[in-house]
Amino acid sequence: EEEEERRKEQHALVAPRFRHPTYQQTLYDIEKEEERRRKRYSRKRRNSLLAITKVDGKELKQATKKVSQEGIKSHMKEGNNSKKFQQCSCKLDLKSRCLQIINIETKKKSKKKTRNIFLSDIKDIKTMTQKRYEQLQAKRAMEDIKIENCLTLVYGEKAHETYDILCNTKEEYQMWLNTLVFHVEQAKVQCELDPEKVQIHKLWKQADKNEDGSLDKKEVKKLLNELNIKTKENYKTLFKRYDQNGNGTLDIDEFISFYKVLTIKPDIQELYDRIIKKAKEKVMSVDTFMGFLKDQQNYGKDLGKEAVVRLIQQYESIKEEVVEVKCSLFQRYLTHHMNSIINPQEIENCLKTNRPLTEYYISSSHNTYLKGDQLQSISSIDQYRDVLLKGCRCVELDCWDGKKGEPVIYHGHTLTSQILFKDVIQTIKEHAFTYSSGPVILSIENHCGVAQQDIMANHLVEILGDAIQKPFEGKWPTLEECAEKIIVKGKTLETIGESKKHKMSEKLSKLTAMKAISFKKVGDIKESIDMQEAYMHSFNEDKILKLFKESPADVLDYTSNHFARIYPKGLRITSTNYSIFPSWYLGAQIVALNWQTRDKHFDINNIVFKHFHNTGYILKPITLRGGEKPEGLMKHILLTIKSGYQLPSRSATSDIMDPYIKISVITNEVIETYKTKTIKDNGFNPVWNEKFEMKFEEPSKTYLHIQVYDKNNLKDSLVCENVLPIRLLRFGYRLINFYDISGVKLDRASLFVQLTPA
Repeated sequence: EEEEERRKEQHALVAPRFRHPTYQQTLYDIEKEEERRRKRYSRKRRNSLLAITKVDGKELKQATKKVSQEGIKSHMKEGNNSKKFQQCSCKLDLKSRCLQIINIETKKKSKKKTRNIFLSDIKDIKTMTQKRYEQLQAKRAMEDIKIENCLTLVYGEKAHETYDILCNTKEEYQMWLNTLVFHVEQAKVQCELDPEKVQIHKLWKQADKNEDGSLDKKEVKKLLNELNIKTKENYKTLFKRYDQNGNGTLDIDEFISFYKVLTIKPDIQELYDRIIKKAKEKVMSVDTFMGFLKDQQNYGKDLGKEAVVRLIQQYESIKEEVVEVKCSLFQRYLTHHMNSIINPQEIENCLKTNRPLTEYYISSSHNTYLKGDQLQSISSIDQYRDVLLKGCRCVELDCWDGKKGEPVIYHGHTLTSQILFKDVIQTIKEHAFTYSSGPVILSIENHCGVAQQDIMANHLVEILGDAIQKPFEGKWPTLEECAEKIIVKGKTLETIGESKKHKMSEKLSKLTAMKAISFKKVGDIKESIDMQEAYMHSFNEDKILKLFKESPADVLDYTSNHFARIYPKGLRITSTNYSIFPSWYLGAQIVALNWQTRDKHFDINNIVFKHFHNTGYILKPITLRGGEKPEGLMKHILLTIKSGYQLPSRSATSDIMDPYIKISVITNEVIETYKTKTIKDNGFNPVWNEKFEMKFEEPSKTYLHIQVYDKNNLKDSLVCENVLPIRLLRFGYRLINFYDISGVKLDRASLFVQLTPA
């Protein structure tokens, strides 16, 4: 019965499209996606006020008016790790949906610097931390302000930037808190419903450099450059056409008309015209749109008109009766983030927490403490904080005897600096579960004597307490059972030779749940398959490649129940990285990279984990977890690259780009590449309409690396990219979003494609 239950569960986890060739998408996209996503990925937010504050509607109007008119003392931190603060004043600008910040510490008082924080970019509102309060006190910025009257806003693409609001009284604090909570939530709702409208307001505010409430010709020209637009008309002629009152500027309404005409996608207009022509309609009816959803977008045959109307109302933000679908709405649906080529149901499947820990890929760091190379760079506790806040779930600690009786962490026998073990553990405690509730693995390289190993054990117990995962017998616990636990990985009395047992602390050994055993001691991967599941091996990148060539089937048997940690070879002294794909192909869970180095291999790893909201855990394909090999439509596909939208230039001052798309098919390595033609002078809305037929032997272990290049005489420049696991994709007319070369997700840049079975 247990085996039958397990088989059913495994079958349920297989992507639905693999189960039956007639699989069609459910109504999930229409009503449930955002609601279920928020419920699943909501986490405990320490000091969060945004999540718990209830706003009194009666007082809101008056408070909003007051914070929109009056400035208030505030401070902005200069950079993520800096201890410098700028003294500012801020007020709420509802017209532009932002906080307007004025820097009052400039040398020339008449030329005060201003900047804006858009409400939709504010990720959280928190109480000020004691450490932050003390930093401001040291700068004599707090005067008589109390810590309980201070707010900290967390904002930005990576949610790492902060801004402090300092209130003189409790009443003033409550007024700002209520107003911000209400309008930030409203901005988020608006951003979900109509991201285009939010984007227009952002562009408007960013382009209005002199903040006079209108855009002159110079500001419009600069905006067109930043948007990578080269119009067929002279920009002055275009400007004149939309300057309806003839005053030489564009106000917000004129700018909206100007922007919407620029953003019409000719290929979507052509698709719309083709559909209504076939239906013999002048404007698309609701029934015709419903037919498109069923036939082209794989919605279920049971899709009803009532559900379609709700979908239309969602994209139009209206409540009245819907009788037609205009081309603007059709385009908004096709280019909305909810129409991504990545199926949110498949994301949810890969984030199930009811499987043993060995069945997940884990975001992992090598020599976490280092800020640079492996020989002489600085070691820093801040590195642990930074990687944990970015979703890393396995960190490394190289532990050595310290001169003052306290164990230290550094790269032994090198010139790298040293940090205290206890400081690292304290930092891990503070930040381990701020971003993700997934368990954190401490990969301990133990070079200490027994005395300082005992001290390490004491620090672990005193600082982490009950958060330490207890050693276990039998199978690994599930991800859910290990939530917010710290798992100690290292050698134990059980895994070292008899001659070395006098060098191992019994205290530390008892805390170690993931028991590392040298592969050299075993000698053959076949011998490791029957080890207890708590035992595991580490391999360097060269060793795993050798095993891949010699005995891949045995490695797959081993990783289906045991952990494998892969780390960089010793020759990578400059802290470069290696490809994750050979290790993932063999089912290795912990592929440790040098997070201090931003190279192509780190970026690929970063992007894949971002698809799963940086939780740090991704359920491995069913084939790597002992399940049957899935067969389905994704083995043979036709991908049509139709057009691009607002593809970024290399810089704001560079020429209009000449884009082309490169597609790499990756299993354990790049096995095939495809390229589109180059489109001259058009990064804003280039049209390709090129088809690529692809076949995959193992779709569940295959990835598409989509890259956008700018053609250049000397060297083509990579401008943005994405990595798409085939097992996450869905058929239909879909959108591919992009990440820039620094790993930040781009708001506007996208690729419009059609994916069909071949």
